[in-house]
Amino acid sequence: HLLRGWQPGPRTGSVLRKLSDASFGVFLCHYLILLWLTFAVFPSPGAPSVGLLALKFVLAAAGAFAVSLAAARVPGLRAVF
Repeated sequence: HLLRGWQPGPRTGSVLRKLSDASFGVFLCHYLILLWLTFAVFPSPGAPSVGLLALKFVLAAAGAFAVSLAAARVPGLRAVF
């Protein structure tokens, strides 16, 4: 097993816990962000390049985590995200 015996430090553990708590919210909103990036921000008539696909992936993942972490601070949305 690759990570046998590995224990994250307190700061790393805190960050990993927050990202883990945000994962369901990321699941809920990443597709909408990816659609918005594909059709509104980077519309391309042909097949997209690998670089553009990678950029969309990074932006969608970062945006989905940002939305999920922000929604977790709103009392009404906290139950969903």
